[in-house]
Amino acid sequence: MVNPTYLTAKSTLFMLAGAGNEDAKRVIAALGTYNDTLLCVVRGRVDTISAPALLEVFENHCGGIRRVKIDAEKLEYISSAGLRVLLMAVKKLGQGSVTVVNASESVKEIFETTGFDQMVRVE
Repeated sequence: MVNPTYLTAKSTLFMLAGAGNEDAKRVIAALGTYNDTLLCVVRGRVDTISAPALLEVFENHCGGIRRVKIDAEKLEYISSAGLRVLLMAVKKLGQGSVTVVNASESVKEIFETTGFDQMVRVE
């Protein structure tokens, strides 16, 4: 897991909790950068409601970023809208730039069934 304590100690931690975006706060537990990597801990469901907030967070924090690492340990579900956000990150940053770690078997199955495991590294 991308430990939020690690984020605080070793990176720039974005204060998302005070940002006022309830959809983003619902799906993103922690967000920060380390070197040229955006680190994001997601939780719950990334669906039609929360995906736009996730996209907004990525767009606002991708300056100088070359990779995105998503800790999906607490991610229950990702819809096509959430997958589209990851696809947009891959298109912006390049193939192999987005990694999802600690995904449950059901979330991994979504990536495999849709073929997104060919664009996004799922560990």
